[in-house]
Amino acid sequence: MIEFSHLNKTFGDKQVLKDVSGVFERGKTNLIIGTSGTGKSVLLKCLVGIFEPDAGAILYDQRKFNGESNDRKQEIRRDIGMLFQGGALFDSKTVEENVMFPLTILAPQMSKSEKNDRVDYCLKRVGLEKAKKLMPSEISGGMAKRVGIARAIVMQSKYLFCDEPNSGLDPLTSHVIDELIEDITHEYNITTVVVTHDMNSVLEIGENIMYMYEGENVWQGTKDNILQTTVKPLQDFLFANKLIRDMERN
Repeated sequence: MIEFSHLNKTFGDKQVLKDVSGVFERGKTNLIIGTSGTGKSVLLKCLVGIFEPDAGAILYDQRKFNGESNDRKQEIRRDIGMLFQGGALFDSKTVEENVMFPLTILAPQMSKSEKNDRVDYCLKRVGLEKAKKLMPSEISGGMAKRVGIARAIVMQSKYLFCDEPNSGLDPLTSHVIDELIEDITHEYNITTVVVTHDMNSVLEIGENIMYMYEGENVWQGTKDNILQTTVKPLQDFLFANKLIRDMERN
């Protein structure tokens, strides 16, 4: 579980996060949604320690994160996996070497055979065991996202952050990635946080959804009740999507 309370973040004279509080639950897909410029990415970067909030508290399973020493933060960071928007694979490394990278840096105590076994397990879990010797230039965008997921869980992460995991993917591949993220979340009881604009993802895997508007958390609910919202900015956000409009008409 990740809890955060009264987070504020200002850049220059622009306040991007305004007293943001919320809870992301373990074993659930927790989504952050909202239009561009509402603070979603800044919130994510505060939660993983890229930015330090100006005020407020972040707790990982009751362990304080922000404002702590680098050693204390590093303990928690070892439990965090990150799927970046563009995949962020190393072009010069094979699929296998990309997934191995966190183990090489963060798990010096593991033997080479243990690392190989862990990489093989993670690649099999995302359906890419036969692609491990390929280079990133030889795989599709959807495969690259799956490699990113394998790399994110190779350290047996307790917390998984996904930044626009379906960006640039066709609808069918997006559905495959959503299913994989949801399955891994439930299978390993991970606290998963997904920043997304994809309404298909919201309706398919949104077990806990936070809607941000102008730097604030103005609504939190689930895929089962989001269409019944009375929050006007959220209504405007939802019904800008043709799929949602068609669903409501039917």
